[in-house]
Amino acid sequence: MKKVLKILVGILVVIALAMGGVFYALQPEGGMSFDNTGNREITKEDIVKMGLLQSLKFSRETESFEGSINLTAEDVSNIVYTFMKNYEDDMMSNDIKIEDNKLMVTVPVEVEFLKTKATVSVVPSVENGSLVVTVDNIKVGKINVHGGLLAKIMASQKSEIPFEMRDRSIIIPPETLKPINLTGIKIENNEIKADMRVTLRDAMQCAYDILVQYGNSLKPAA
Repeated sequence: MKKVLKILVGILVVIALAMGGVFYALQPEGGMSFDNTGNREITKEDIVKMGLLQSLKFSRETESFEGSINLTAEDVSNIVYTFMKNYEDDMMSNDIKIEDNKLMVTVPVEVEFLKTKATVSVVPSVENGSLVVTVDNIKVGKINVHGGLLAKIMASQKSEIPFEMRDRSIIIPPETLKPINLTGIKIENNEIKADMRVTLRDAMQCAYDILVQYGNSLKPAA
């Protein structure tokens, strides 16, 4: 009987250690605090204030503004906030950094009963005008997920993502990016350099929409 109890106690100790190890592994490094007070929605007026069109040169041949702009981690954070607010509330709390030529996005997640953080490491690229976001690694708490396992996990979540998925890549179509037409993108010197083109027609439509919106804001409330 004592031998059986000893074995049972040993098994319980192993289970307790295993559970403790899982709990430790899922604990986020640096705590759970998120500072997203600076995040705000990007409007068409902001695009004008950023001097987007002023930084691009007009090409008579293509009747469009062409050139490059550099985006900081703060710019990207605001863009993500604007873009994802219609899809996923959890993205409202995020921490975005640019490290080792990769974009690191950290968001809160819940694994069963435990709240933790997930850090997604992505590399952007452009294919046929579409923005391709390739997930390089996902870190949940202290656990890293990459390679084939990551591809399988992403495939299992395909129905939850409102964009086309291919292996470990999420593909955002050109229509979603309008009025901007991306021609290239890369990360260097802790900034994202985006090569783009904005057609004259789209630029005029954008300016018209801003004027209409501004005019409506001046009308007295009924």
